[in-house]
Amino acid sequence: MLTFTVIIFVVAYLIFTYTGLGSRLKAIGAGETAARFAGIRVERTKILIFGAVGCITGLAAFVNAIKVGSVTSTAGNQLETQIMIALVLGGMPVNGGSKVRFYNIILGVMTYKVLSSGLVMLMMPTQLQQLILGIIFLIEVALFSDRKTGMIVK
Repeated sequence: MLTFTVIIFVVAYLIFTYTGLGSRLKAIGAGETAARFAGIRVERTKILIFGAVGCITGLAAFVNAIKVGSVTSTAGNQLETQIMIALVLGGMPVNGGSKVRFYNIILGVMTYKVLSSGLVMLMMPTQLQQLILGIIFLIEVALFSDRKTGMIVK
């Protein structure tokens, strides 16, 4: 599982940093209309990215099914919340754009993992862990977000 994660991170980093697709994605995130006027095929790029994300999600679900041994309808509950908390903890701009940096993702995921593992080691109930993580998320957004740009400023 770690091998898949590292491979996907390296490939995503290389694409996001060193290809025209990464530049187009940043432009679309900064302003879809402006990107369209700049000559970027926004719809085509979005279809390509949504397809890639679907493939990666399918691979992650397959690996998770192998790891757990079964699949239930609640297997992915609260994953989107965990992702949002990790991205905000890493300083990722909430609305995307040209200020997005790849290291924000890595930093946020590592910070979130340390925080959630610490709460588990303290033997806190799951509901209390979720409450604490939610409060940290709200404090982070309230204190560090720039209302004009939507960026997390640290």
